[in-house]
Amino acid sequence: MAAQTIRKFALTSPLPAGTGSPAGHLRDCTVRTQQAHTTARGSFLHQVVRFLAVLYALFIIQLTLIPFDFLTGSEGSKTSSLFVLADSELTVLNVASNVGLFIPFGLLAYWAIHQGGRNAARTLLQVIAAGALLSALVEWMQAYSPSRVSSLIDLTCNTCGGILGAGLASAFARLVPRLVGAAICAFHEQPRLAMAKSYVALLVILALSPFTFAVDASRVKQMAKVATFKPFEQDGQYVELGKQALRESDTRRYALAELLRQRLWPAWAAQAASFALFVWLWYPVLRTVHKFDEPLASVLICWMGLLLAVCLSMLQAPIISRGFHVTDILARMLGIFAGLGLYRACDLTMRQYDRKRQRDLTTRLALLCLIGVTAFIVYTSLIPWIRDGREGRVIGALASAEMLPLYSYFHARFDVMVQDIAQKVTAYLLFGALLVMSSRRLQARPWPQRTCIVAALATALAATLEGGQLFLLIRTTSLTDLLIALFAGGTGAVLHEHAVKFYEYARSRAAVIGRAHPAEAELSLTDQLIATLTEPHPEAPEEALPERTPASQPTRR
Repeated sequence: MAAQTIRKFALTSPLPAGTGSPAGHLRDCTVRTQQAHTTARGSFLHQVVRFLAVLYALFIIQLTLIPFDFLTGSEGSKTSSLFVLADSELTVLNVASNVGLFIPFGLLAYWAIHQGGRNAARTLLQVIAAGALLSALVEWMQAYSPSRVSSLIDLTCNTCGGILGAGLASAFARLVPRLVGAAICAFHEQPRLAMAKSYVALLVILALSPFTFAVDASRVKQMAKVATFKPFEQDGQYVELGKQALRESDTRRYALAELLRQRLWPAWAAQAASFALFVWLWYPVLRTVHKFDEPLASVLICWMGLLLAVCLSMLQAPIISRGFHVTDILARMLGIFAGLGLYRACDLTMRQYDRKRQRDLTTRLALLCLIGVTAFIVYTSLIPWIRDGREGRVIGALASAEMLPLYSYFHARFDVMVQDIAQKVTAYLLFGALLVMSSRRLQARPWPQRTCIVAALATALAATLEGGQLFLLIRTTSLTDLLIALFAGGTGAVLHEHAVKFYEYARSRAAVIGRAHPAEAELSLTDQLIATLTEPHPEAPEEALPERTPASQPTRR
């Protein structure tokens, strides 16, 4: 859209009066094209900031309303508890957390509303009103939650946080647009490095989700007790729970303990795979961008991965339902070493083949990854394999309310819902992308047809697994997984094409940078010393040479 606007602006600009020549018109069009490009880029950045403001507002609603348990009917009439002061906690921690929560909203809202030429005071008033309305909406909804308190103190602190954020934004009016613009330019200049940094940010966001931090002292102590410093201690805890349920002849509790235990292994496998991908993204950056040799790049990638693995576990310690677990660090370290070995083996193999053999090897590697992702989906959908012996299981499951889309999530904890949806969406995204990558026939088809085929295959896989869940204990059959597979599988097929284009662009950009800045020749220490001796030193004094005079010149005969 921006390119079309620029092209239309440049081609339809009339010949200005007094130019006198086509060259002057060309210079004028060039200046106008640059102005139009700057305006289009500024509009795009403005849209990005608006999206971030809306996203952060949704994050505030999610954080302040969990666990989403609301009272309805006659018991839900709590207008007397709206904006109370008696049950509010006027502590430094409560005030600081409520003020700090709305500071980023004030920043983003100010940059989203403010435009060049608009009155800053008017924008500031609009941001204050938006922050107050958002806080009032949240506090009003908290009045109908038995686990929340609608407080006038929280409303005041949230509004003050919005005012403080808007004030900071007005003082640094162009910080966020410039940061976003710098990130976009980084993707164009050094796409490999930008992609590696973005992946690290994505790992941090996924590790911190669903952002349910324990802030008071009692919950922090509880999280510290949940932390496990012994490898595979969580697995042993669930085994003991299962044995206790068997001694009490409680089959459903035993099945639940087995489900929680068996879900640990795919979670650890996913963490290992994520850090193997971390190696595949950062190792070529260290080799091509930073010019490290292979041994030093291997040592650095292991050090960076280990540091990131420990930092992620430390960040997860104060999060409810996460905690600090040594097994997570071990799984990530295993992924680092496995990814490093596989990358060096594949890189060495790729160098020996031509382009056609390289494409064949890439297709086989994608097929192997597709088999692994499919096995992950099947395993997580059918565990634990404990059959339900009750009659009428099929009719009862089809007639239950849990069969409706998203109905089962309404009765689940928010953190469990987020983790389950994120796991399924990611798995089917990879399924769709790898399915296209491993099939030449699908790649030859147009993208709408290819997307429909992949979405249909993903939905068929999900429907088959849901049919198997009809006969399993404590598993719920629902249409939710079919919808997730339909949209995520199709999206994965679409993202594959963009990922391939970005990869080709990254390779071409790296080649251009390599030609523009060629690597220095590797010289020994003796050769470098000789080279410095043969070249004149820039600060060395220059000796004046005697000038020739006509008398000193030889006479010609």
